[in-house]
Amino acid sequence: MKRAILFFLFVYMVMGQKIQQVSLKPAKITQKTDIMAVVVPAAAPEGYRYIYTWFVNGKPIHISSPLLPSSYFKKGDFVWVAIKLVEKATGKTVDYAESLRVKVLNLPPDIISSPPSAKGLKPGDTYEYPIVVKDEDDPPDSIEIKLVKAPEGAILDGNTLKWKLPKKAGKFPFVIEARDPYGGKCTISFEISIGKKKVSPQETE
Repeated sequence: MKRAILFFLFVYMVMGQKIQQVSLKPAKITQKTDIMAVVVPAAAPEGYRYIYTWFVNGKPIHISSPLLPSSYFKKGDFVWVAIKLVEKATGKTVDYAESLRVKVLNLPPDIISSPPSAKGLKPGDTYEYPIVVKDEDDPPDSIEIKLVKAPEGAILDGNTLKWKLPKKAGKFPFVIEARDPYGGKCTISFEISIGKKKVSPQETE
């Protein structure tokens, strides 16, 4: 019985001086995301301390902190952290572990303009919507804008939607998509209602 107790005490002492796990948070990292190193156990054992070394594309970053600010990396970079468990009194490294290598993800574009109201327009007038898109990648990606759904006669003139309002009544839906070369995209949907005598403002989603 005493041997068993001594054995479990020995295992506990050994495990107490080991890094059990290193991971990065958040799970999805973008150019606007600070990265936190998460270590198990969270606190180093008494008499020891953790030393952090961050790597971006294999190059060490001179910052010894569990937090890596987003200013140190960009889209497409690979980031990871190495952690040493060091004895304070001697400086001796007793354990070492690395996180998985994580790729910094692409930020999707964002349509930041809202469709203007069609109030005051009448059949035969041209409705215009200048589409403004923001991309926060550095440098910004080239963005393609397209009409996913639109009534007959609607066109894109550069980044401006133009549509000559028809004489027939009805509800006319639009879906506009902005997409970057890496699969990031966003959409905006709205519709314009045309009655027998007037054009109603569209509702946006």
